[in-house]
Amino acid sequence: MRAIGACAVVMLLIGAAVGGEPLPPGALASLKPQVGGKDRLLDALAFSPSGKLLAVAGYNPHVIHLFDPATFKEVHTCTGHTNGVRFVTFSPDDKWLASAAKDGTVRLWDAATGKEKWSAKADPDRVFVVAFSKDGATLTSGGADGTLRRFEAATGKELPSWAAHEGRIRSLAFSPDGKTMASGGNDTLVQLWEPATGKKLFTCRGHKKRVQTLVFADDGRTLASAGADDGTVRLWDVASGKEKRVWADHESGAFAVAFSPKGKLLATGSLTKLRLIDPDSGKVLRVWDGQPGRVNAVAFSPDGATLASCGADRALLWDVAKLLR
Repeated sequence: MRAIGACAVVMLLIGAAVGGEPLPPGALASLKPQVGGKDRLLDALAFSPSGKLLAVAGYNPHVIHLFDPATFKEVHTCTGHTNGVRFVTFSPDDKWLASAAKDGTVRLWDAATGKEKWSAKADPDRVFVVAFSKDGATLTSGGADGTLRRFEAATGKELPSWAAHEGRIRSLAFSPDGKTMASGGNDTLVQLWEPATGKKLFTCRGHKKRVQTLVFADDGRTLASAGADDGTVRLWDVASGKEKRVWADHESGAFAVAFSPKGKLLATGSLTKLRLIDPDSGKVLRVWDGQPGRVNAVAFSPDGATLASCGADRALLWDVAKLLR
């Protein structure tokens, strides 16, 4: 693995205006990773379970940046992908970072050093998403050919896989108890699976276009989905596969969704706006601008105090309490 060294630059805005770019109201910091003096196009982010690391990744070049979210300083970079990084996620024990990319590979990285442990071909074309099992022993990926592929996390050895969707798989999520896995794709379907056997539990129908993002609430009883082109965010009852609620007001598509810890808030991202929603009442608590370009990903810190978003050339960290005032 090649180290970035002095070629990696992070433009950091904290508090006041820097370089003529003031932070939007409610923002704690703006992270603009650069490599070779060029702005990145950011597509993915994730907090580690301990909250000690924030991974941010995207295109041009295809580098993963690991930040300390307490100091906003870059800790490591992970290099190896040869095309855009579409998804990043940490293992439950905080030790490993998995990534999925348009080069058709899934890669596993040491979160403490940024070094690559293994790389596996996971799709003939491109991989859009990867997820750890609850025990961290396996990784499941979804890509362009509609197949759910499973890998042994310790070695990268491929395990039995199965065809899941017609066309691209865009999203994956495991329930907190590890007994249910959800997948979403270009075929507009959300599928619920028994991950150990590949048995299909339910097919959830409602989206009109591709399902971009999936996330379970902490209690495992509710699944949220974001429809990239139909502009809706939907909640599903995991026990029955039935739709519980829908928000149809996300202009030009809903691209990102995340539950806060304990499921008290739902954050969503669309083409131009971010939203905070009360998932129980359905009330939209806050709608705001600030993230340049399309909001490609959102994530809450483990303590729920910070919301991270990314899109265009930067990731923004938001103070949740200030946003709700």
